[in-house]
Amino acid sequence: MRKLLVLILASLLISATAFADDQRLSSVANEVKRLNDSVTIFFYELNREAITIRPPVFETDAPVLVENLEKYEKTLTLMKKLKDFSTSYGQMLVDMVEGEEVLTGEQLHVLAKGVSAYHHLSAKVLEFSSVYNLTNLENKKDLIQLNDIEQTKKNLIWLSSHLVLFDHYLTGYEVYYSRGIVRRILKDVFKTEEMKNSKVKELGQMIAHTMAKNNRKQLLSLLKIYKDHEKDLLAAAANDKELLKLTSLISHNKSANDLLSGHATRVSNHGFIDGMIHFFNKVTDVLSGFFGNMAGAIRWREGHLFAHKPTEKDLEARFKPLDIILERTPFALTDTFIPGNFGHAAMWVGTPNQLKEIGMWDHPSIKPYQSEIEAGKYILEAIRPGVRLVSLEEFLQIDEIAILRNKEVLSGKQNVEQIFIRAMAQLGKDYDFNFDVTTTSSIVCSELIYHAMGEVNWPTKYIMGRATISPDNLAELVFYSGSPIEFFYYIEAKERHKVIKLSLDTFAQRQGFVLNNENSTSSEPVYDKKIRVCKDVYSNRIRVGSRRDNRLKRRVCLTKLKHYTYKAPREYRIDQ
Repeated sequence: MRKLLVLILASLLISATAFADDQRLSSVANEVKRLNDSVTIFFYELNREAITIRPPVFETDAPVLVENLEKYEKTLTLMKKLKDFSTSYGQMLVDMVEGEEVLTGEQLHVLAKGVSAYHHLSAKVLEFSSVYNLTNLENKKDLIQLNDIEQTKKNLIWLSSHLVLFDHYLTGYEVYYSRGIVRRILKDVFKTEEMKNSKVKELGQMIAHTMAKNNRKQLLSLLKIYKDHEKDLLAAAANDKELLKLTSLISHNKSANDLLSGHATRVSNHGFIDGMIHFFNKVTDVLSGFFGNMAGAIRWREGHLFAHKPTEKDLEARFKPLDIILERTPFALTDTFIPGNFGHAAMWVGTPNQLKEIGMWDHPSIKPYQSEIEAGKYILEAIRPGVRLVSLEEFLQIDEIAILRNKEVLSGKQNVEQIFIRAMAQLGKDYDFNFDVTTTSSIVCSELIYHAMGEVNWPTKYIMGRATISPDNLAELVFYSGSPIEFFYYIEAKERHKVIKLSLDTFAQRQGFVLNNENSTSSEPVYDKKIRVCKDVYSNRIRVGSRRDNRLKRRVCLTKLKHYTYKAPREYRIDQ
C-alpha cells in the first residue's frame, strides 16, 4: 500500500519549473521578461509568492492565530492555482496521448521539474498542520468547541490542511494515474527524479501519510463530527470571517464530501498490467543490450576522419553551442542495424570561451563539468555505457559528419538556459535499449536531442508500441516547411583523411528527399520525401466468391512524393 501511495506522486508531476533560490530571483525575472511564455510567467510568479510566505509561528495567543491564518490562506491560494493548472495542463497531456501524439521533451521535463513545486507547497501546508496538531486532543468530539471558537479554528486548520492535500493527491490520481500510458510515463518520471532528488522521497512520505488507510479513517471520523456541528459553526461564522473561511474550505472540499458519501475514488497500483509491461520491456532491454554491446564492439577499421587535425580545427571553428551533430560509421556493425543513413547523434556543448560569451560558463548546469570541458570535452553524447562528455578528437572515429542548427535558439525564441539544463541533466544516465522517447530514466543518442530541445516537435515513429526517434528522424526535420532546424555543414571521407564537403542536395538524397524544382527558389529550396504507397489489387475477371479470388490478389506499390510542413507542439497558455 505504501508503494502505491508513494507512486501517486507521479500523478502530481505536471507543473512548474523548480523553485529557485532567493539569489537567483533576479536572473529568473530577466529571463521571464524576455520570454513570451504564459506558463513560465505563471510559475515564476507562483515561486515568487511562495518564498514570501514565512512559516507559521508556534504561539497560542489570538494575534498570532490571526497572523498564521493569513499565511495559511495565502498558501492555500497558491495550492489552488497549482491544482487548477495541474488539472487543465494534465488533461491536455492525456488528450495528446489518447490521440496518439507523443509528449515532447519539454513536456516530459515539466513533469519532472514539477516535483519541486509540489514538495515546496505541500511542505508549507504541513507546517500549519504541525503547529495545530491534534495529537493532544483526548476526545475527538472536542474537535468542535462552540464555547471556545479560537481553539476550534486551530483544530479546523489541521483538518482542512489534510483535506486540501488529500483532495490534491486524489485529483492528480484521477486525472493521470488511471490512464495506462500516462501512468507508466509518470512512473518512469518518478523513478528518474527519485534517483537524483531526495525531495521526491520526502514528498512521497507526505503523500503516504496523507493517503494512508488509518489517516483516511481518521479524516472520515472527524468529518462526521464536523458535519454534526456544521449548522452551528456556520451560524457562528456569520460574524467571524476567519471561521467562515475555514468552514468553507471543509464544506466545499469535493474529496471530503465524496469520502463522507462513500464515493471517494478507489486507488489502484495497476501492478499486474504495469508489471507485465515492465517485464516485457526488461527482457527487451536485456536482449537489446546484450546484442548492442556485442555488435558495438565489432569494428573492422578506424574512421577515415579520425586523427585528422585539419578537420578537427575546421569543425571546432564552425561549431556553436547547442549544435546538433550527426555521424556515420559504416565500419561498425551497429550502424548496419540502424535504419537510415546516420547511426549516431550528439550535441556540441561549447568551448569555455563560447560558454562564457553566452553567459553559461558559471551556470549551475555547467559548473560541475567545467574541468572536463576545460580538458577539451565539448561534445555531449549517449552511448552504450551511458551519457558522457567526449572530446572532438575521440568523437571523430567516423567517416561522415553533419551539423544541424536550431534557428530558434540563435534568434532567442527558445530558452537557451533551459536547453542546457535539460541537456546536462542527462549526464550519467543509462543507455535506453528499449528506444522509448517517453522514458526519462535512460536515453539513447537521438533522445538526448529530443529531451534537450524539448520545445521542438521532432518526428517520431512507433515500433512495437513504443514511440522512437532515430538520428535520421532528427535530420529529416530540416526539410519540413517552417522547421526550426536548419542544415549547416556536411563532410565525409571515403578514404583515410581525404575529406570532401557535401551539399544540402546530397544530404537530402540520403534522407530520401528530392528537390521540388517547381516550388523552389534560389534562396529557399523545397524538398519532398519519397514514400512508398501499396494496396491490394484483385483481378476483375474472376467471379465473386470464386476460390481463385485469393490466389489472384496482387500487391501493387508506387513511389510518390510528399511534402511535410512543421507543426509546432501543443502549447499550454494559462488564459486558455
